[in-house]
Amino acid sequence: MMKVWIQAAVALCVSCLFCPANADVYRPDGARWSVQIPAGWEVAEDQIREEFQAFFDANPAIGAFTVKQVFIPPRTDDDEFRMLLICTVAQSFRGATWDQVERALGISTPEEAERSLKQRGVDTTNMTFDGFNLNRETARLDYDFRTQTDDHGELVGVTATYLGNDYSVRFCGYTSPERLDADRAIFESVFATFQFDAGEAFVPRSPSRPISPAVVGGVVGALVAMVIIARNRKKRAEERNNDESTFPTPGR
Repeated sequence: MMKVWIQAAVALCVSCLFCPANADVYRPDGARWSVQIPAGWEVAEDQIREEFQAFFDANPAIGAFTVKQVFIPPRTDDDEFRMLLICTVAQSFRGATWDQVERALGISTPEEAERSLKQRGVDTTNMTFDGFNLNRETARLDYDFRTQTDDHGELVGVTATYLGNDYSVRFCGYTSPERLDADRAIFESVFATFQFDAGEAFVPRSPSRPISPAVVGGVVGALVAMVIIARNRKKRAEERNNDESTFPTPGR
């Protein structure tokens, strides 16, 4: 356990080195929050964002997710599966105590998360979770997950969820195990710039009504969606390669 905390602290410190001075502020229309996106990151093609949203729409039990944007960090290889998913989750924590929030999330430990997912009928054979931490000072939930895919091998998700009174903002950075340390620092530098507008962040109060455990479903959603997007992305790349081989360039 101590090793996990040391690694997290080191990653957070190193992330400061990656905070670019020329970052762009991303604030969706009508949003009451903002985050800084490093210069040079590209907005993903519409099809990727639409595939994420289509998955969440087809699986409402996971939670009321709205995909805001998907950003692609600079890449040296087109086959790299690296991206940052930003979405909101419609869930109300208003009127809850911290103890209620923790019970509603049901993911104090990886074992609890696995039990929660299995109760939902989710096959967790190829899933692993790590680093669950609910920081009460920042109202932020962190965890990592890993899964094995046929198309891109093992993929890792580094997440941060900022809890609001009536909704949460979820960030999920996808990368490979080989790039995890470097990319974690980069993703953390982005997460650290997130800000709710005044009055939007969760503030614990006395209990008033039940809480929906949507963030638990989000663990499944982010994981399964990653597998689907990875598969579709590789399929599109293969189709482009086939088109190029079918139609020779002029002069051949």
